[in-house]
Formats: sequence, C-alpha cells, structure tokens
Amino acid sequence: MTGLDIEGVRAEIDALDRQIVQLIAERQRWVVEAGALKPDQDAVRAPDRVEKVVDKVRALANEAAASPEVVERTYRAMIAAFIDLELSIHGNHVASAAGSAPGDTERLHFRPMTLGDLENMAALLGDPDVMTYYPAPKTRDEARAWIEWNQRNYAEHGFGLWIIETRDGEFVGDCGLTWQQVNGRRELEVGYHVRAALQGRGYATEAAAACRDFARDVLGTAHLVAIIHPDNAASVRIAKKIGMSFIEEDHGREIVRRVLGLDFSETH
Repeated sequence: MTGLDIEGVRAEIDALDRQIVQLIAERQRWVVEAGALKPDQDAVRAPDRVEKVVDKVRALANEAAASPEVVERTYRAMIAAFIDLELSIHGNHVASAAGSAPGDTERLHFRPMTLGDLENMAALLGDPDVMTYYPAPKTRDEARAWIEWNQRNYAEHGFGLWIIETRDGEFVGDCGLTWQQVNGRRELEVGYHVRAALQGRGYATEAAAACRDFARDVLGTAHLVAIIHPDNAASVRIAKKIGMSFIEEDHGREIVRRVLGLDFSETH
C-alpha cells in the first residue's frame, strides 16, 4: 500500500467541504420551506446528495490507496456533524426570529405567521376589497405561499410581515418589514393589510408606526420606505401619518408606483 499524499488529500477534502457548505445551505432552505425543523432530522439530510459526496470520498480513498471503509465512515460522521450543527444553529435562529417582533401597542399584538393562520390569511388576501390595488386577490395556495415567504424572512432576516391582532386575540391583518427592490436597489419597506371590516379604525397606522419604531430602534436601519399604488390614497395617508414623504417613483413594474420614505438620520 502506498503512502498517502497528505497535501493532495487535504486539498480534495477542502474542495469537498466547500461542496458540503453549499449542500447545507440548500438543506437549510428546505427546512425553512417546511415551516419548522422536523423531529426526524434525517428527512432533511438529502441522502441522495450525501451519497454523491461519499462516492467522491471513496474514489479519493481508492486513489490514495487508503481504506475506503475507514475514509467513508469518517467522512459520513463529518457530514452528519456539519448538518446537525447547521440545523441546531438554524433552529435557534428560527426560535430567536420568531420571538422578535414589535411589542404590543395600545390596541394591537404582533406575532409570527404560522400555517395555522392560513384560514384568516386566505380570507384577508382573497378579499377583493383588501386587494384592490394588487393585480388580483390571492388564492388559498398563494396565501399559503405568502405565509411560507414570511417564515423564510423570519429565518433569513429576523423579521417579515407579522400577524396583527387585537389585545383580545381578534385577527386584524398583517403588518411588518420586508426587503423590496426600488429602481434596482434594495430598500426596507413597511407593508400592511387590514381586514375590510376593521378598516377606518386606525389599526394600519398604529401597526405601521410600531414597525417604523422597530426598524429604527431594534434593526438600526437608516431608511424606511412604503411602495404604494398611485391610486391608493388611503395607504399614502398612512405612510404620511408615520412621518414619510414622497421621494420618487418606482419604475420596476408595469404600474409606476409611488415611493414614500423616511430617513431616520434626519429625525434625530
């Protein structure tokens, strides 16, 4: 049996480690899309892809005249350790993000969306009155995708659109912070939807103001925007009530939208 080329093996292992980092990133995305970490973590290990990595390790061992079984066993343990670590970090991050939301206001409570909110969110986003300035009301499947999008936002950024409800637990709508594109650059936006039956009571303004304060005081962002359909006068009024003013038009979609903004550095 010939001796191992240590430097060559190290270089190959480093290359495989980079591949594993990519696999972990993809698995982490799958976990987020599943909505929560599963008790059976093997389900997110993507065995077929792990096998491809192990096959490369076995081939390397054969080329280096090492014991394929020993190398495979060692590398499988490394893969498992990497995945378990990433899942643990991810789980802690999800738990932390889920607990990070604006505090209660005079009338409202914020909390993360879950799939348990699907009925309420489907009714909200499927209401033609609420969705007047969208291309169309959302279907139930699109409402589910909306929830899952926000769950990814919680995991990746620590914030998103949150469920807003009265202090007594009545569903009001959603409100929160998301990254959006404005004329090719990324901007943090405050967005909100309130049930048609509860509009006109100041809930959207109260929620948007809480999210404004969260963006400034917790996230430390320097700038906040609201991207609004040009005919949506009610949303323009809400944006102005929380201190925003017109800054530009966004030409990134078929409809040119108005962009109102607030620079926190100018408020101190």
